[in-house]
Amino acid sequence: MVLYMDLTSPETDISDQTTLIQLRLWTIPVLVVLIVLAVGMTVLCLNFSYYIVFQNLYYLPIILVCINYPKRGILFTTGISLVYVILMIAIPRNPSLLVPVLIRFVFFELVAAVIVRLCIKKTESETAFQLERDALAVTLAAQKDFIESELEKNRRLVHTFQETDKHDQHLFNQLQVPLLVLNKDLYILRVNNAFSTLVGRQQEDLTGRNLSTIPLLEAAARKPYGKAMELALPDSDGIFHPSLWSFSAVYSLGDPVPAAIVAVGQLLTEQQ
Repeated sequence: MVLYMDLTSPETDISDQTTLIQLRLWTIPVLVVLIVLAVGMTVLCLNFSYYIVFQNLYYLPIILVCINYPKRGILFTTGISLVYVILMIAIPRNPSLLVPVLIRFVFFELVAAVIVRLCIKKTESETAFQLERDALAVTLAAQKDFIESELEKNRRLVHTFQETDKHDQHLFNQLQVPLLVLNKDLYILRVNNAFSTLVGRQQEDLTGRNLSTIPLLEAAARKPYGKAMELALPDSDGIFHPSLWSFSAVYSLGDPVPAAIVAVGQLLTEQQ
């Protein structure tokens, strides 16, 4: 199973944008409720000469705006903080509350500044990640095209090789003299129809077998190359067919070990 996300697909981005829009649709009514709640509790508490705790309600709209609208977070915080200061000064008219009120004003601004900074860093990180993801998607697309191109080349080469091999085997089979090709360890690589007919065995049965399956030929193959030897090979019915055989080694350039050994036979008739 492939464990990676399709970076070229837009479904994820569309889903994220839809979710963000849905959340922001709820932000404004919730924000209005929180502002009314904070201001209303302030007025109510001040009228009853209660000066603590209710100030914490202002953090809720401040946090909400700073998270969802970072660019307007500081301005909004300053505005609602001024409302708080005005209410704290105008309603109780107690000069001793001025210093605590100003300290609370500073706290509101500090909290807003920290949240806005964190949100900006988050946005920058998301932007950088998106750029990296887009670059990765382009790289993956290029790699995909390259791989597909290489696979197509390989398929053409395989097809060409198969056709060439069929053509070579067809020509090999058209030769009227028995032929077989061995590797250096005397394993049969290829035989033609004339050889199959001579020994009375199918090509599929012979290919891949060691030449020891035909003892007379194995003994001849181990002798010096280039000399013709007369052998009588039996067919599947036990009838012996006199033939003249010659083995030749084929070498790769610069390699002293034979790459292949070719055996060529010639049936001997009574006239011969």
